[in-house]
Amino acid sequence: MRFEFRLTGHGSATAEIDDEAAHLEVIASYISDPLGDLLHALWRLMEGDPEARCSWEDEPGEYRWIMNREIDEVVLRILEFPNSHPAQPDDLGRLVFQTRQGISTFARAIALGASRTLEVNGDVGYRDGWGRPFPSRTLTLIQAALRS
Repeated sequence: MRFEFRLTGHGSATAEIDDEAAHLEVIASYISDPLGDLLHALWRLMEGDPEARCSWEDEPGEYRWIMNREIDEVVLRILEFPNSHPAQPDDLGRLVFQTRQGISTFARAIALGASRTLEVNGDVGYRDGWGRPFPSRTLTLIQAALRS
């Protein structure tokens, strides 16, 4: 599994996620905090929550990341909505990506992609390019959990 998050301009980013069966590229806007929200949702899942979600806004649409934990695996579904407001129920979204991975495999891929984003941009570059600080604390918690 692979995950990348690249800043592409002030307040815009592109993310790619793929596994052995599927590939998805999405655009995210500064309206939400996609990387921070994804890392926070992942952390909640690693801490034992059965489900964690985050929404990435892509003016005017939305990508909704829904992660369900099933023992030591995670099922990720990404739904696409043409508009983010008003909020739509999950069943109205179009499934654009789905994967089942071991929780460690999934967490490592997301953490590695986030780490690469920080390496490329640095704290200051990320803040300047994205308009908010890099979610270092959550990434550190995830990395520490993966090491133990």
